[in-house]
Amino acid sequence: SGAYKKDADNKGIGSKSTAKSVAFARNKVINLGSFDAAPDTDPTSVDLGLSVKWATANVGALNPDDNGYFFAWGETTPRSNNWATAKPYTWANAPFNNGSSSFDADYFSANKSEWVDENGNLKPEYDAATVIMGSEWRMPTQAEIKELYEGCDYEWTSIGGTYGWKFTSKTNSNSIFIPLAGYRQDNKYYPYSPGSTDSPTPYWTSTLDASGNYWARTMVINQHNPHELGKYHGYGFP
Repeated sequence: SGAYKKDADNKGIGSKSTAKSVAFARNKVINLGSFDAAPDTDPTSVDLGLSVKWATANVGALNPDDNGYFFAWGETTPRSNNWATAKPYTWANAPFNNGSSSFDADYFSANKSEWVDENGNLKPEYDAATVIMGSEWRMPTQAEIKELYEGCDYEWTSIGGTYGWKFTSKTNSNSIFIPLAGYRQDNKYYPYSPGSTDSPTPYWTSTLDASGNYWARTMVINQHNPHELGKYHGYGFP
């Protein structure tokens, strides 16, 4: 999963909080990347004029155009980048599933309150951005992803040959870059392929999908437009 952002009242995707306003995972956190950072006491976050600040890069990434780490939903330790030998991204290896080869609905329902808070978001100990980046950082929620769409203009662009979307604030013109990092399924890596409609990059949010416990909400980016979808917990996304 990506590291994502920070709040005005909490710290947190790559998101983080401060006394003023806040910071996907995106990814020095979450999931997301930053393009032009405004002057700030925290150089790894960007103020887009929203309720939280957003990170300049994905969790595990050094630069906005780097992929960063991939995680199953609720996973906090990245797997090997050697796609052929890494533990496959399957239900059997997914967190919260008791090792079952398919989704164990009874086990998840019985234990959900250990992992997910009363608002339907991952608790801090299961948030990759918080665990890896520290308590000031966390993954974005579904509501904060919606706020990002609505509070920014976005355009398809590239940095250093990496394609993605540049989100520019409608209120202060600050921006972040979110790369098409691809995704991992089973023991394979599916990178973005220019011109392909079948190579999206979903970014995890911390929010469980309201329509079913086997899904979590994601921000999906491809060459057409960013949008939201529910995805199975076991996939490997920034």
